Amino acid sequence: MAQVVLQRACDRFRSELSSEDANLIITTSKFDEVKTAVLQVEQQLAARQELRNFDRLAPFLDAIETYSKALDVACNGTPYLPWIWVF
Repeated sequence: MAQVVLQRACDRFRSELSSEDANLIITTSKFDEVKTAVLQVEQQLAARQELRNFDRLAPFLDAIETYSKALDVACNGTPYLPWIWVF
């Protein structure tokens, strides 16, 4: 049941993205790439002075980095997991 709900949510989100953005998400497979993308978003938001509550991501990313090896294995076996990262 939960897998169906996640799959539908990912499909709905995917349909709202451009094909370029969708391909970028699909090809992102390493935690370092995710961290770099988050830093780029942070810089863009800071430049526009719209950096609200973004500091909440740092502890989350640190915790995820701790479990990155197990997540790498999970990403290889789950086709929709990269889409969950986007949420």
